[in-house]
Amino acid sequence: MKQTRVLMLLLLAACTPSAGGMSIVAGAADVIDGDTVVVAGRHVRLKGVDAPETWMTGGPEATAAMRAIVGDWLSCDLTGEKTWRRDVGFCRNAQGQDIGEEIIRGGWALACPHYSVRYVEFEQPEARAIALAVLALTSAAHAQAAPLGWVFLPYTQCMDPPRCSMGVVSVQADGLNVRVAPDGASPAVMALTNGTPFYPVDKQGNWLLAVPACDLTPTFAWSWTAGVPLARCWVYFP
Repeated sequence: MKQTRVLMLLLLAACTPSAGGMSIVAGAADVIDGDTVVVAGRHVRLKGVDAPETWMTGGPEATAAMRAIVGDWLSCDLTGEKTWRRDVGFCRNAQGQDIGEEIIRGGWALACPHYSVRYVEFEQPEARAIALAVLALTSAAHAQAAPLGWVFLPYTQCMDPPRCSMGVVSVQADGLNVRVAPDGASPAVMALTNGTPFYPVDKQGNWLLAVPACDLTPTFAWSWTAGVPLARCWVYFP
């Protein structure tokens, strides 16, 4: 097995082209959390996998489970997409196991069909029930907080509650405008920088009523589309 892995490393090096315009990266691996790994020095976000962050309920356990699955070597098919300056892809360990499938099959993460239906069949009912319970508790805890306003769902990451219980701003611009009503013509009251997390407390069509998931602080920059101030987390998770 060791000789096979060494040969694969020599053949693949760090990144080689593959069919369909994708690419392959292989090498020494580390784990960031339940759905993000580092392969040959490159951060890779697993597509179609939603694991809790390390600071969330179940996050440390999901991270530990992923470390056990990954081992010390991975090969990843990268899709060419980027999120938060990370590559996006599907990865296998030295035993040939799809680590996204394994973490979901083990009940440590949920499938996120908003991005890929690849792992939906492996999702465990118990894991989804726990996610629903956590979401209910989270929603109750934030229900009394004043919402910021409405944000456009396609400009957020992993917004398929309860499979993806927290929204994160992900837009190809400086930030995401927060509006007073669920439509693009209503006035904006502020904008959130990329990576800012929030909790959805209501949904109307493609619009989400957002409650901040962190303490916000001004960036002293402005949204060029709406002329409103940009805000980010005081403790920022890039």
